Formats: sequence, C-alpha cells, structure tokens
Amino acid sequence: MIFKRLLDKHRILRHMKGQQARTSTFVAVALLLLLPMIGVAFVVGYAPHNASAASVAPTFIAGNPNCGNVEAGLLQAIKVEPVQNGTFSFTALGGPQSVTLSNVGEGTFDWSSTIGIDVVIVKGGPHANAYIYDPPAESNGDTGLVAPNERGLSHVTFCFDVDPTPTPTDTPPPTDTPTPTDTPTPTDTPTPTDTPPADTPTPIDTPPGDTPTPTNAPFSEVAPTVVEPDPTSEVESFPPTGSGGPSDGSAGFPLFIVLASLGTGLLGLGVWRYRLQS
Repeated sequence: MIFKRLLDKHRILRHMKGQQARTSTFVAVALLLLLPMIGVAFVVGYAPHNASAASVAPTFIAGNPNCGNVEAGLLQAIKVEPVQNGTFSFTALGGPQSVTLSNVGEGTFDWSSTIGIDVVIVKGGPHANAYIYDPPAESNGDTGLVAPNERGLSHVTFCFDVDPTPTPTDTPPPTDTPTPTDTPTPTDTPTPTDTPPADTPTPIDTPPGDTPTPTNAPFSEVAPTVVEPDPTSEVESFPPTGSGGPSDGSAGFPLFIVLASLGTGLLGLGVWRYRLQS
C-alpha cells in the first residue's frame, strides 16, 4: 500500500511539471510575438513625424528652438501663442507688418504674411518642426504646416532676415562724344584704257654676202713728155763757157730745155704714185 501511494504521488508531480513547462513555453512564444509589435508602437509613438507642407518638407529640431537656433542672423517677426485663426500685427523692416493664420485644426494650419518669411517654427509636444524656405527663396504663405507627430500645436514662430542693401557704385560721368565729320564722297577715278603697243618694225635680215674687196682704181701711166729737138732746126752751137768763146748768154738755152723735160717727168711720176696709193 505504501509503495502504491508513493508511485501515485510521483506521477502527480511529473504531470504538474509538464504543465508548468508547457506554460513557460507558451509565455516565451507569446513574448517573442509581442516584442516586434511593442517596438513598432514605440517608434510610431515617439519618433518625430515629418509631415509635408505645400511647398517644403519640415526639419525636425529637438527641444524648443528659436530663430537663431535654426539659422544664424535670423530675426523673430512674431510668436503666435496660442495658435488660432486670426491676423497678428508686428513691426519690421521699418513699418507695420502682419501674419494671418487660417484653417487651424487638429495640429495643422495655413499662413500668409505681408513680408517675406525665411523660416516658420511649429512647436508641438517636446519638439518642433522648422519649415525653411530660404534658401532658396523667402515665402509669403504656405498651407498644411504641422507639429512633430502631428501633436497639438503649442506655438508658431515666424523668422525673417534683413537683406543687406547693396552699396551703389559711382557711375562715371559720360564723356563727350566727338561729332563725326562728314567724310567727302570719293570721286570715281576713271579707269585707264589699255594703250596698244606700237608695232615695232621687224628688222629685215640681210643675207650675208661677200664683202667686196676694194680694188685699186686703175690708173694710166703718164709717161713723161720728152721734147726732142727738131733736127731740121738749126741749133747754134756755143762754145763751152770758159773756153774763151763769146759770152753773150745764148749758151743757156739748151740747159733750160733739159730742166723743163726733167720737171715734167717728175710731175708725171708723182701723179702716177698718187693714183696708185688711192
């Protein structure tokens, strides 16, 4: 009997341990299935939600930023708190300005402004969304702005900057432009006509011929004229001079004849030589 009781008790303990083990396994599987769902819920609930506006996407900024935290040099135009429909006035750029909020609803609104706005900061919950319009350019209005995770709107801050005024450059005075003088119209220059060249007479080739050899002109021999004494005439004989004969001068006549004949012969000889040389 005692042994049977011990055996039953052991079976009961084993059954209870099996149930506990099955329960533990079920709890572990359930936790594994629930952990991803818990993680997704955590991300959705606490991560920043970047909803898109009509023209630019918001930039998430942790905490409670002001205009200078977003971009150095920005000035606060106006801070609207609480956020509600209406027109809100302020002074900027040397005169009165205003911002108008409309369609304010569950964490969203539209806006317009009389001046160019660089940044709009939308605060909701512990963080904020910054809508940065400049760069590229300032804006005068937009629609559908929201706070992070579309939480309730805490306040809205509008930021602007003062564009530096460009320094005007000194424009040099215009210089006097000299009056152009009339240029005389050039006269037409007559075109020179071509003068035909004069005909140059063609030289006539003289056929080579034999050059005549000069010949000596014939000449006639002039024979000296010899005057012979007439044998019929009487010749008076004179005794030689100095022979003691008469000396009346008649003895010189024959000598004259001889001299005349000699001169005539010499003259003829000279004429013959002249003709021979020429």
